[in-house]
Amino acid sequence: MRTGIFGGSFDPPHLGHLVVAEGIRDLLDLDRVIWIPAATAPHKREEKQSSAKHRSEMVQMTVSDNESFQHSDLEVSRGGVSYTVDTLEHLKRRYPADEMFLLLGMDSYAGFGTWREPKKITELASLLVYPRGDVDLVESSAFEAMKLALPRVEISSSMIRKRVRAGESIRYLVTDAVLGYIAKHKLYLD
Repeated sequence: MRTGIFGGSFDPPHLGHLVVAEGIRDLLDLDRVIWIPAATAPHKREEKQSSAKHRSEMVQMTVSDNESFQHSDLEVSRGGVSYTVDTLEHLKRRYPADEMFLLLGMDSYAGFGTWREPKKITELASLLVYPRGDVDLVESSAFEAMKLALPRVEISSSMIRKRVRAGESIRYLVTDAVLGYIAKHKLYLD
């Protein structure tokens, strides 16, 4: 199987995540994309985040209507800081015959050399890089990656959190299920 791995904080997961994951799945004919919310992202340890439980439940809601998408609570269940290399090693043991592809925004790829064991990550999975934020597609890097010319989606989790705090609508930025979940649990109000 050709398996995409889509990790992140997903605080909250939004329609931009769906556009990227489906675009990459379709473009590269992936059999599935496994969405894995981080328990604690190494580069966001100082930031206040929603609980891993809330973020994991919202990811489950987000992917539930696409048979090619799967939710995994691997990192949430493991707890602690979530390192991609550990997750990929676990997935390689679980799915030894799968060809793995790691989905990365260009902003993450730009700092990829600072990740824990980046060379090992590239041995476990091919890097698929999509446009994100203000960072343009980098032409050269010490780490080989396939740069994908997907539409740039100008939705971010931080923008959604800011809109909620300001009392502004986030309808059509997240799924209806996530919209209801955020309201029910009063997320992002402080």
